[in-house]
Amino acid sequence: MSETRYAFIDTEGTSRANNENEIIEFSILIASSEHIHSTTTSLVKPTHSIPPFVEQLTGIKNHIVAEAPPFASVADSIYEAIGDHCIIGHNVAFDIDLINISLDRLQRPRLTNPCIDTQDLCKMLLPNTTSYQLSNIATTLGFPVAASHRATDDATATWHLFKYCCDQLTQCPKVLLKTMLSLFNGSEKQPLHDWVYEYYCNYNHTEILPYVHYINGFCDQKTNHGHTQPIYDVDHLFSDTLNQLPHYSYRHVQADMAQHCYTAFENTTNIVIESPTGTGKSLAYIIPAVLTAVRQQAPIILSTKTKLLQNQLVETLHTLHDIPLPSFSYMVIKGKKNYIDVTEFDALLHRYLSHSQTGRTVEFIGLFYWILNTKTGDLSELHTTIFSAFNDTVYYRAKTPNPVPHCFVHTLRKKAKQTDLVITNHALLFADYQANTHLLPKSAGIVFDEAHDLDSVIQTCFECTLAFRPLTHYSVLAPIVHDIHDRISDAITQGHGITTELPISHAWLDDNHIMPLLHALHHEINGLTVNDTDGQLRLDQSLDSLSQLLSDRPNYAHWLSVHKRGGATWHSAPVDCAPVIQPFLKKAPPLIFTSATLCIGHSFHYFLTTLGLCPTTTHTVKLPPLFDYATQATAYISTQDVTINQLAHYLDQTTKKTLVLFTAFATLKHMHAHCKKSIRQPILAQRIHGTHDAVLKRFLSIDSPQILFGLDSFWEGVDLPGLQLETVIIQKLPFAPPNQPLIEAKLARIESENGNGFMDFLLPKSILKFRQGIGRLIRTTQDSGSLIVLDSRVTSKSYGRLFRQELSDWTCEQFENVIPYH
Repeated sequence: MSETRYAFIDTEGTSRANNENEIIEFSILIASSEHIHSTTTSLVKPTHSIPPFVEQLTGIKNHIVAEAPPFASVADSIYEAIGDHCIIGHNVAFDIDLINISLDRLQRPRLTNPCIDTQDLCKMLLPNTTSYQLSNIATTLGFPVAASHRATDDATATWHLFKYCCDQLTQCPKVLLKTMLSLFNGSEKQPLHDWVYEYYCNYNHTEILPYVHYINGFCDQKTNHGHTQPIYDVDHLFSDTLNQLPHYSYRHVQADMAQHCYTAFENTTNIVIESPTGTGKSLAYIIPAVLTAVRQQAPIILSTKTKLLQNQLVETLHTLHDIPLPSFSYMVIKGKKNYIDVTEFDALLHRYLSHSQTGRTVEFIGLFYWILNTKTGDLSELHTTIFSAFNDTVYYRAKTPNPVPHCFVHTLRKKAKQTDLVITNHALLFADYQANTHLLPKSAGIVFDEAHDLDSVIQTCFECTLAFRPLTHYSVLAPIVHDIHDRISDAITQGHGITTELPISHAWLDDNHIMPLLHALHHEINGLTVNDTDGQLRLDQSLDSLSQLLSDRPNYAHWLSVHKRGGATWHSAPVDCAPVIQPFLKKAPPLIFTSATLCIGHSFHYFLTTLGLCPTTTHTVKLPPLFDYATQATAYISTQDVTINQLAHYLDQTTKKTLVLFTAFATLKHMHAHCKKSIRQPILAQRIHGTHDAVLKRFLSIDSPQILFGLDSFWEGVDLPGLQLETVIIQKLPFAPPNQPLIEAKLARIESENGNGFMDFLLPKSILKFRQGIGRLIRTTQDSGSLIVLDSRVTSKSYGRLFRQELSDWTCEQFENVIPYH
């Protein structure tokens, strides 16, 4: 280790505006990477009082600093302690500025020492940490922080962090150190250059090519090593073996589901299973999948709706070590854009070394360090600062994996063929099928978890779009695109007035003289080449999209999205998903579809027909509920229209954590504007106070009664057991807007076939979403709570009985019994 000494500093201030901020404590450690040699620390009496929030944050009270020396009395000790040492701090610019502002007030010389920020070191050598906050890093690395936001403790933690980074630097290959030296030399990061140079000269570093050595050892494939005497009998595993484990409780519906899944794999048949909340359905299909994959020596694909659910599946797999299963391997596969393209990284490295690209050098070093150490190439491993800086530059773009040893995507595809369980998501699975990229392996079976919304996922995967405005950047295309925009604008003005989404057809394009322009655009793009790789890729994608859009495929609806600032995007998507996935279904291995909401009443008809599954060859199972809804939950149903004032009055009286589900942001926004003035409970509103994840995190962080206004993403996938959620309010029945182009086309298709668009499509789709919404309330056998349905159509319309049918096991009362109408 180096014996070069540095001054590690930390300050605490009154946290007022910069020109009023005053030091209330400072600490200076003189230390090398091995030892702390001296400490200078002092409380400081400010000229203004310490605000209450700073007292609470730091523990430094006004009475504590009342007898402390003023800054003028300790300024000399700061000069003496720091001397000419390089200064190191975590967000060191804040500490230096605070000291220099204080020196300015005394008309004393400012500190001009070279500085190193340990936040920069984190970006370089801890690129995949989730937070750069000092206390979080200390927890991650396991070194002590006695009291966060106290100067000596934070300065000491900064020294521990620096020591760790020095250790990491000794292990870096020369190619990375040379890059650091090249980028930092002569820049504002010269102190980093000098620090790296000392380690470059004094330690033997490996001479390896970038990433190739590491990627040859790539293994996102993790192994559960299994037991010496594995059990292959599913029924025995659930009824006997698992029941003996301390963390497991036997559930007959889980055992039944596992047996159904195993039988489907054995008999190579498709099965649809509605498994109620609390089943533990992940384990119920994972164990049969493991046994089948190992026995057949072929992968089983486990597909979920979201990446979050993928991670939850991995967590479930981590719990299987006590179960006597055979040894098996598993891996997670995401879409190609989630992985780094080493060819793009090479090009970026070249631009940095040739100094044709500058800026974000510290973040780039972190990217370089990460690519030498990652075993997956998954860009989401990176801290958000580095991810946002380079993701758009280095993500994987090629249509097919590059068959070279250091291509992450190629290696990923190769490893997947040798893996027992491959975990992915619905969007990737169908995008892989649609694009014929073969990222996912041939399998012995596929499980679709959270399968209730598969039709929407499939429509999105097969949707084709073309935005016209970006094409105006090319001079040869701009006149044609401007003409297209003018024709669209004229057509809207003459026939439709103001609109944001306009259903169209090829005949409409002909009638408005736009089709010839589109063919001319196709011809010009086809003959256009550019030197920029990204630009050429975008052109190729535009050409491919335009070719598909001009082909006028049957079963596809077309519409234009018209933008407020001008321009339009052409969309096309399948009206029915069944025809587009029939080739997939015919060639697919055994398929298992499962969710808590697949039935309307006791019928699977809507789900089967939507996906085009044959009702005579597809086995269906509806497992019984685990919860006693009659005693655990009460549903209050409105028989009259509920006003905003009445809802606000109820929310003001509630003492429970409450989720209010809306179907439209405009309604949520209007309700929030009214309620924030009239009720005492704190309200968190999605899109007003943040994203889904942000408001949910805040909702969970507070134990006291609180109200959350949620939109579409809160109707499903939110698990809030116990006191985390005790009331769910459904403001309107979740009917899809019939004026959306794709839904409008679906309704027209049904009517043309002598069907009823409302009864055959809108109603069953709404019932399934309604079931998802009410499913947020009771999550365990210990839960209890109230459901309030404010839409009077549940009682006033004939179809309302179908919604009430979904509450047949609940105790039901009128909402008027909760709060009288006035």
